Amino acid sequence: MKKEQVLRASLVSILFILAGIILSYSVSLEFHPDRTVSYLSRIQWAVFFVAVLTIAVVIAWKGTESYQIRHALMKSYTCGLLLYYLFAVLGLLFFSRDLAHIDQIADQKEYLDRYVSLIPFETYRQMFEQYSSDVLALRDSVILFAGRLAAFLPLGLFLLILIRALRRFWRYTLVMTGSILIVEIFQFSFFLGSVTLDGIVLNVLGAEFAYLTFWNPWVQKFLRKFCFVET
Repeated sequence: MKKEQVLRASLVSILFILAGIILSYSVSLEFHPDRTVSYLSRIQWAVFFVAVLTIAVVIAWKGTESYQIRHALMKSYTCGLLLYYLFAVLGLLFFSRDLAHIDQIADQKEYLDRYVSLIPFETYRQMFEQYSSDVLALRDSVILFAGRLAAFLPLGLFLLILIRALRRFWRYTLVMTGSILIVEIFQFSFFLGSVTLDGIVLNVLGAEFAYLTFWNPWVQKFLRKFCFVET
């Protein structure tokens, strides 16, 4: 029995170390200014990281009956996913050549004219006017729309699992809206991507959808069954 426990602990340790190596390598790819990381490569490394971390957690979970240990284990699992998410988003926002406009514009005024809009629904109007006859471009715009909506959804879920105080609606909304505005300010400061009122609204709506998802009875049952949140 002790031999089995030692082997289980050793395997879990190796898998956690491997997950840490994958995380470190992914971060080095995201934050290396001379490397261009494709979206497919990002997805592959993310899946690899989540798979290794999940296997480690499942093995450790089955090796104990203690609720406290299982709860701590799932908290650690959520922290690992949150770290990967944060590094991936920061790398995409601040080091992606697809979003950087600093080499394409002359000054801040040009950036304001081309990539900043605080007029409600202006983004959608331009999108459908410009791409009404171009199906592929319209498809890309729809993907961008969905991406804006989903961008802060994982962050919202992770924070709700980890921080009990944020489970009050007004606190959660304040923190998430503040975080979104800070990201937009950084983007504006470094000429990254576009800063639009429509985009901010979509980000906030995605974050609020995460709140509703967290409190869904089925989701709550799942989270409590697997010790993500307190019973």
